[in-house]
Amino acid sequence: MMGAEDLGEKLLGEVEEESLDKLLQTLRYLDDPQPESRLGIPVLDNLLNILQYPRQQRQQQPWTSPQRGGGTQAPPAPLRPQNKPPVIELTSTSPCSGATQLLYYITAVSILPAALDGVALHGKEGAVVILDNLGTFDVQRLYQITLHYIQSRMRTTAEAETPLSSEKLDDADIDALIASSLQHVHVFRPQSSASFLATLQSLPSYLLSSLTAHFSGTRALQAILIDGISAFVWQDRAEANLKSDAREAQLDESVDPDPNLDSNRPHPNSRINNNNNNINPLINHYTTLTTTLRSLQTLFSCPIVATTWGLLPVPASTAHITTTLPPTTPTRTTTFRPNLPAPWTNFCTLRLTVSQAAVPKFRESLSVRGAGREARARQEVLERGERVAVVNLDRFGSREGRGEGGEGEVGQAVRFWVRQEGVDVDGEVVRWRSG
Repeated sequence: MMGAEDLGEKLLGEVEEESLDKLLQTLRYLDDPQPESRLGIPVLDNLLNILQYPRQQRQQQPWTSPQRGGGTQAPPAPLRPQNKPPVIELTSTSPCSGATQLLYYITAVSILPAALDGVALHGKEGAVVILDNLGTFDVQRLYQITLHYIQSRMRTTAEAETPLSSEKLDDADIDALIASSLQHVHVFRPQSSASFLATLQSLPSYLLSSLTAHFSGTRALQAILIDGISAFVWQDRAEANLKSDAREAQLDESVDPDPNLDSNRPHPNSRINNNNNNINPLINHYTTLTTTLRSLQTLFSCPIVATTWGLLPVPASTAHITTTLPPTTPTRTTTFRPNLPAPWTNFCTLRLTVSQAAVPKFRESLSVRGAGREARARQEVLERGERVAVVNLDRFGSREGRGEGGEGEVGQAVRFWVRQEGVDVDGEVVRWRSG
């Protein structure tokens, strides 16, 4: 018979220790195991749901207590959160592709309230941290996009003819709302890769030090947005090469020349046989970077959206995308190999290639008068500012990421429009087929 001391020791050994943030994360997961709104933008949230929650998921059998007289049955395994906040990469195919404008739009939705005076804004009413690695963050443009978003929601509410739509926001109310919301946008401008990493590591102390240290003390961190995560990649590569050269020089000096060694054969410590030396510092740096970002996600449970440049294009394929042009018009889409090391690429949940909607070239047999007419039509298309963000199929080869269909590869895409007055995002995920 087990004594009281042995029983207490046995029960104590079964107790699991957890940190408070892990406990809160588990409670959040129990409350909403499959959050359907991460960014507050329906089309992006739907795209994330397609990738994160496949249609055929394993059905866990509920645990039941052992029947009287039956055999033993193991208790259920401890519940662990599996659905982590997403990490989205927006790869620009060219300047002015619209990736940064999409960051502004995400910022506006993140900081605005859910509703105001009967107008449904569908905002997340949170705080946003922006890492402006490119040094091009434009507050005036953010204000303009936020104003356009509010006006669009007002028009939608008025068209719905709801009982509350009779109340309209005047210009003073809108300006006051935008001004108070912009106080929850925290912009940092790192000047180097080391400064970028140090800024990320200091975010917990900055955001959580005091409720009165900044205006967002009572708000949740809705998103971490990085404009130009590849801004310092060439600087990082140069520093990695310098470290590798210095290490190889030390190795060469530490080894005495061997008279019996064939001079035509490379030395075992030469650069040729140590090609990995110049990449290890770079990989180590981005491993530290992704580890820091992952810890921030664990702490704040927020999405990360980063823009990058597309410098290494994969051979382009012709794809048919539903645009303002005729649906049969072939649109050239290009995917890009990651120009950042593998730790970042493996960290991403979703990679989107952002580009302007292509305009077909003039036909060879077109007359001058016909060319003039089509030129005006093409100019109208360009003024609409249509952009498309296509899922990078090199990263997601699953059926969910590619979609369904017959011949050709079918994928998912998001349409949005960048104009002088603001940004508009399509409400549905469109399908594209390579041909």
